[in-house]
Amino acid sequence: MTDIKLTRKRSSILIFVGVCFFLGSVYLKVYFQSRQEFQIAETHLSRGELRLAIRHYAYVVRWYTPGNRYVNVAIQRIKKLGEHAYKNGNWALALFAYQQLRNGISSTRHLFQPHSKVLEHCHERLSRLLSLVSGKVPFDADNDVPLKKSLLKMLRKEHPTPSPWLSFAAALSFVLWLVSCGYILATWHHTPTRDRLYSMISSVGLALLWLLFLSVA
Repeated sequence: MTDIKLTRKRSSILIFVGVCFFLGSVYLKVYFQSRQEFQIAETHLSRGELRLAIRHYAYVVRWYTPGNRYVNVAIQRIKKLGEHAYKNGNWALALFAYQQLRNGISSTRHLFQPHSKVLEHCHERLSRLLSLVSGKVPFDADNDVPLKKSLLKMLRKEHPTPSPWLSFAAALSFVLWLVSCGYILATWHHTPTRDRLYSMISSVGLALLWLLFLSVA
């Protein structure tokens, strides 16, 4: 009977560790994919290729994960570029920006809608822009607003680019936290109480470290 209980416990631990590993792998895949798209968008932005930059920023938004700062920065980039185009009378480019932003945010909806206030702002802007653009400006026209260096500097100053080193540290601390959870469960029944406490404190510390790196990356 004891052997059966031990086998069940080991099976439960293995299942839990497997689920954590799977979820962690998915999270890291989405996180690093969003970072890659963000870097592509930044390259296009620095060249003044606004439509390509907006499109890739929208791809970043689609790779939404909780605590992912790349998504937040990408949203602010699109909003700023859209407002800049709107104020300069380039309604077609502004319409393109807000459509991309709306589509990107809408695609992240699951149990709740992330960035719902930004989505509402998009709908308000789109309702105005559609009345301005309709029948006046060809939607596919290549009429990007010249990107002034002052705007590029303002974008990066207000919404600094996430640090790749801190992002890597966040990913590493997340993996170490998952490993620590698996280790605690696997050794729980034959570990002294004091060592259990130390292991739990270390695991909580890794979780807090992960959240800290995500917040400042």
